[in-house]
Amino acid sequence: MKGDLLPGRELDALVAQKVMKSFVPAGSHPQLHDDAWVDRGDFVWEPPSYSTSIDAAWQVVERVTESCKFNLSMGMFGLYWNAAFYIGTSFETVTATTAPHAICLAALKTVEAR
Repeated sequence: MKGDLLPGRELDALVAQKVMKSFVPAGSHPQLHDDAWVDRGDFVWEPPSYSTSIDAAWQVVERVTESCKFNLSMGMFGLYWNAAFYIGTSFETVTATTAPHAICLAALKTVEAR
């Protein structure tokens, strides 16, 4: 996982595929399908706004904590949010400027480490 993923459609698509296990249409995401975002006529695939909406990000929290038996640890330090999913003493903390962004980065780190 790239540590420099910013909130937005690219991160949302990665979370949709890798964390939420959603179907990501072929050609809809360059990092996932070696192609550019594609408008297929009347259909443009848009992942939920996991990295910018706390409501959508909370779906990520529920998915990771239910399916992986992880717990979420979050806190705000200064202007930044720290987030980590953990089991026992095993965790890696990520830092971001918003809670949804931190949740998404931590979730990706967690599923990629499994």
